Amino acid sequence: GNTELVSNALKVSATTLDAILKRPVTGTVFIKIDAEGAESAILQGASSTIANLRPIISIEVGGYEEWNKSTKDALELLNNSNYRLYSIESTGALVPHIPDTLYGYDNLVAIPSEKVSVYSRLIKPVIFNSPAS
Repeated sequence: GNTELVSNALKVSATTLDAILKRPVTGTVFIKIDAEGAESAILQGASSTIANLRPIISIEVGGYEEWNKSTKDALELLNNSNYRLYSIESTGALVPHIPDTLYGYDNLVAIPSEKVSVYSRLIKPVIFNSPAS
């Protein structure tokens, strides 16, 4: 039969990544976060995971003004956790991310600074040309 929509609210249970990953984990940990503006809250709920497992993180940034504070907070948390941020080129190469004041929609990859050398073959060096004299 037909179902009448009584409310546009939906109650769901939630947990943190730290709670999910509290058991021993071996190997490389990769986390993809695309949460429509909740990226900062997810990273906060993964603080132990980030500190102890040092995962590689793919994170969507954006939402223009609506999610700008969450984006800025998420990137600050990753920087403060000693991660290096990379943008993804259309070829799949990673290039050092240049911070922006406002993000549309983009995906970044965060690699713990101590693991950058392990993934160096994926990272495209940035060459700055000096102006001609």
